[in-house]
Amino acid sequence: DHNQTLSQSIPSDDYETLKQRWIQELNCTELLPYDHQLMEMFMGLVNSQDETLLDLQGGGSGGDGNVDPTLAGIAAGICKLDTDRISFILADLIRVRIDKIERYWMDLIGLVNISENEDETDLELRVERMLERMSEIEIDHLKTYGALYRGHMERSVTNYFPKEAWKKIDE
Repeated sequence: DHNQTLSQSIPSDDYETLKQRWIQELNCTELLPYDHQLMEMFMGLVNSQDETLLDLQGGGSGGDGNVDPTLAGIAAGICKLDTDRISFILADLIRVRIDKIERYWMDLIGLVNISENEDETDLELRVERMLERMSEIEIDHLKTYGALYRGHMERSVTNYFPKEAWKKIDE
């Protein structure tokens, strides 16, 4: 039944949790831990609602065949609104996280802000803790972005410094 599918598709506590994570990520300067379970649940929910939406737009033919087209259209509109709302929050949450990764990529991979008192194991622990906060896709993006940025800086800046300037910097 489509009405049961729509009413049970999004538990309000889970939606409030997603909204709270999104607001926290927006307002925090650090990258917050990635919630794999919550993100996978809502990604799957959006996919399943897309299927429900297609069924409802087809006149509700997937059910018992006795669905009023007007009611199916209203249900499809509600389902679409629900899906769009969740999709917006997911997309913006991912956008904010990617922005933080690109803005602080050197900090995230432990290349800067290394104090002289910090030994190798402290640095490795910091990097490991930060990587635990990220999804596999975010870690791949971090590595790719870092390599692209370094290559760009080498091609556009460091390759054009005269050798004498490098000697002065080393002194």
